[in-house]
Amino acid sequence: EPMSRKRVVRIAVATFAVIGLGGFGLIVVVAFGAAAASCPGGDFPRYAGSEQTSFSVNVGSVTECDAEFSAPASVGAVTEYMQTQLDAGDWQLVGTDPLQGALNFQRRSNPSTTGQVQLLGQGDHTLIEVQIITN
Repeated sequence: EPMSRKRVVRIAVATFAVIGLGGFGLIVVVAFGAAAASCPGGDFPRYAGSEQTSFSVNVGSVTECDAEFSAPASVGAVTEYMQTQLDAGDWQLVGTDPLQGALNFQRRSNPSTTGQVQLLGQGDHTLIEVQIITN
């Protein structure tokens, strides 16, 4: 027996709803990936083998990027790498606080972009916390 027209319409609406939600999910995943790639930006130093574990971006009169990475190395090795890399290219190291494991930096091309990297040793891994603020 052929399906009624109402039933065909209901099936079509349900199918489009599922496809639409699936598309929304794909958009969210793509947007998440794009935001993670820009926080911090591609020119920001990343320790080899480190994985980004979180990020957040707040946009207003000031833009703030907060990100965390886990690096498979000691805090000493990561500190040495970050000190060197944050004083090269478009980044300039402006201060350190060894007791807090903090490195303060700014962007050479835009000194109103400042930030801090805090390094926390976790055995043979290091947690890298990054905060970048652009006024």
